[in-house]
Amino acid sequence: MKLDFCVACGKKSDLHNHHLIPKSRGGTNRTCNLITLCYGCHRKLHGLVGKSINHRELIKAGIKKKKADGGRWANAVYGYDFVDGKTIVNKKEQEVIKIMLRLREDGLTYRRIASMLDEMGFLAKCGGSWATSSVAQILGAHTKK
Repeated sequence: MKLDFCVACGKKSDLHNHHLIPKSRGGTNRTCNLITLCYGCHRKLHGLVGKSINHRELIKAGIKKKKADGGRWANAVYGYDFVDGKTIVNKKEQEVIKIMLRLREDGLTYRRIASMLDEMGFLAKCGGSWATSSVAQILGAHTKK
């Protein structure tokens, strides 16, 4: 969560991230595209007071629209890029993954690895600082047998 309170009402529970530019329209999960809202304010913003939200259906509709428009509907995985509709290896990111693996072998936590990557000046895929969950996801994908 970007903040620990709703930016509209100040509530500190039942918080959601709201994408300023929806992912279905090319928005990202970068912190500059997110605001923190409580459930009630999030529903008001989307005009859904008294209606139910079906996130699964919203996501399906967004993916369907992206495919129909010929756009990319998934983000590139760390270590790879999309170029001309194809996935290619990103050599710089692959080197960072090797560093992450060595740090993990040395017994460092995901949180410490994320902090060290930030200190070393390596940017996450979105161009910002590292999240512990991103480090865990990347290392999990590279350590499975």
